[in-house]
Amino acid sequence: MKYIEARISVELKKTVHFQQAPELISKFIKEAVDCSEKYDYVFSNLGRANDQGVFEYDGTISLRSFSQEFIDSAVKSLLEYENENFKTKNIYTFTTSYQKINTLYTLNPAFVLIEDNIFWTFKSSGDFALLEKIILQDLIAKYERNFEDKIEDIDSFIKILNIKNEKPFSYMYEGKKYFGYKMLINPKEDETSQKLAFTAAACGIGHKNKEVGGGFSRILN
Repeated sequence: MKYIEARISVELKKTVHFQQAPELISKFIKEAVDCSEKYDYVFSNLGRANDQGVFEYDGTISLRSFSQEFIDSAVKSLLEYENENFKTKNIYTFTTSYQKINTLYTLNPAFVLIEDNIFWTFKSSGDFALLEKIILQDLIAKYERNFEDKIEDIDSFIKILNIKNEKPFSYMYEGKKYFGYKMLINPKEDETSQKLAFTAAACGIGHKNKEVGGGFSRILN
């Protein structure tokens, strides 16, 4: 069990706010990589924005997937690619093998749909049991799509869930607002929970991973 990550250094052709950047990154990837809809993947934002929340000149996109085929195709397609927003400067790749995870921190907010076009927020729901259930169901689906293995008899993989912001972040995608939260998750230590935590690192926590990099996370051990 491992995931592959491509670090894509890009030149920005115009300034962009951190809340708009993920939609542009998604477009950049989907325009260049023909097979992007076939695989589970997630991507980061461009790095650290300035004090006004804006990226000005350069950035680095981290693109992750369990699929070597997808990452290879992405690297080949993006290596000399440019559009109206970005121009690729260079790419390098590396592999992260399965490891015990103590903590996951979402660098991009996690966007969790509770109904069509309705995201979990304190205002729309506030039900933590529902939030954990949906995150769990989504990770099980991602795991089972990527591996010939079924996950059964698990009610929760989370030991501690800490939401880091009181008001949700709002990201734009095709004229719609997505509402989500940054989270700190301590997974349980059993094998199944750890596999799901590693899946979260590889594919993102929650929904809208391909659209805005939802739930892109850092492993903190």
